[in-house]
Amino acid sequence: MHAIGSEADARFILEWVKRSRGEYGVSAEAPEGWEYIGRGSFRSVWRSPEGVAYKVNHHDRDSQSLSEIQNLRQAWRKKAPKGCRLPRFAEYRPAGEVVVAMEVIKGKTLLAKYGYPGYLNHHRDEYRSIGSAYGLSDMHEGNVMIDEDGLLVPVDFGC
Repeated sequence: MHAIGSEADARFILEWVKRSRGEYGVSAEAPEGWEYIGRGSFRSVWRSPEGVAYKVNHHDRDSQSLSEIQNLRQAWRKKAPKGCRLPRFAEYRPAGEVVVAMEVIKGKTLLAKYGYPGYLNHHRDEYRSIGSAYGLSDMHEGNVMIDEDGLLVPVDFGC
C-alpha cells in the first residue's frame, strides 16, 4: 500500500522465525544484519537491514496480522486525530501467511518517554482520541510512539 519493505525480506524473516522458535514461540536472536525489536503474545517484530519493521506470527492460530492490515487500511481512509499520524505499511503473504511491514518510527513509546503513570499527564486527550478514532481496543503506553516531530504514532493495529 505504501511501498515499504519487500516480499523477499518478508519471506526471509518469516522462514527464519519459523526455524528459530524459542521461549514463547520466538528466539530473541536475530539473523545477521537484522535486529529483534520485540514481541507480543502472538507476533514478533524484526528490523531489516533496510530499516523496515516486519511483524511475523509465531503462533499458528494467530490472526492478528490479518486484522492489523484491515485496521490499517480503515485507519488510512480516515482523518488522523490532531497531533497524530499513521505509520506507512505494506502487506506481504509469503507461504500464505500475512507479514506486516511497517515504518520504523524514530522516537520513543509514551511509556519510555514519560514512564508509568507519567504518560497520563502528557498527551492524554490525544492518546484517547487515537483509540476512539480508529476503534482500537489495545491502545496502551507501549503501542503509541512519539516521533521526531512530536506527533503520536500508533504502532499496533492488531487488536
